Amino acid sequence: MSAYKRFVSYLYEYNNRKKGKNRGFVRVEVRNHQCCLELHMTLPACPFIPVFRAYAFVARPGTLHGLFLGNPSWKQGNVYGQFRIADTSICNSSWNLDDIDGLIVVCETGQRYATCWSDCKISPEDLLLPESAPILRAASLEQPESPETNTVSTHPDPEPASDSFRSSDTAPARTQTPSFSWKRLTESYPHVTPFFDEEIHNCLQLSPKDLSLLGSFGVSCGNNQFFLYGSHAFQHFLLGKMEHEDTICYILAVPGIYEERERLLANLFGFPYFKSARAKAAQPGHFGYWYRTIHTEPQNPDPISPESQPVESFSEESAENSPAARASKT
Repeated sequence: MSAYKRFVSYLYEYNNRKKGKNRGFVRVEVRNHQCCLELHMTLPACPFIPVFRAYAFVARPGTLHGLFLGNPSWKQGNVYGQFRIADTSICNSSWNLDDIDGLIVVCETGQRYATCWSDCKISPEDLLLPESAPILRAASLEQPESPETNTVSTHPDPEPASDSFRSSDTAPARTQTPSFSWKRLTESYPHVTPFFDEEIHNCLQLSPKDLSLLGSFGVSCGNNQFFLYGSHAFQHFLLGKMEHEDTICYILAVPGIYEERERLLANLFGFPYFKSARAKAAQPGHFGYWYRTIHTEPQNPDPISPESQPVESFSEESAENSPAARASKT
């Protein structure tokens, strides 16, 4: 492919190794020992700004060797990127321009889009990433340590994306985190009854303008884009209580609609549970709240101030065994 060429190759969405809808195209132009790849895609609306990574690939039996090109931009559903590569030693690899078989775009949600201009069958799930390629991760609920962490993290990490919600008990910043105070919260925000039952009760309704104040109560909402989108779209979010056996569970809840795509996004961004506002069993289309545990403390008949209770770090294991998790399973 080193001689002058110009052609268009169409990009398709892939699900479970099956080619789906056409989502755009790649314009390929080769001249003067360089190749320009111009990416155009149109995708459905998304409740946050997704991060994309574009890879040229070399197809081999059972494997697609990925060569990282860069991050396409996103604007109102339109994905665009322009990448230039030389005809030899592409991305400091042993592959040359004539070896390239197509292009794959990977979204942080796990969705993949691909085009192949050579005569071979591909499955984007077989993409083998270069060792230096960062792993896409969702934004954390925790407050960023520096201004540079206000965007979606792309630091190399062998752990799954959900581990971005874990916090270290030994981190120095944790020792300065304000104590969780339910008493102060109840004195500061209005009480509401958004649910048909009392499973989640004593709910407090807050507005997006309250986000900057929650840190003083020991609640960090940080830069989680799913949470920010839902709270701004519906102009409120909730704090509430759940009780189970000898434990009190405090939850953070963001409004949303129960549907499969939103469920996947909610789980990706650390809100794995949903409670319908009108029925025990959530059905597609139901309005309700995606929620997660932010603090737990033991039930105690003695009047002990909530300020004296330690803040419990959130982790996947604690989420699975929390009262919220046990209640959602029932």
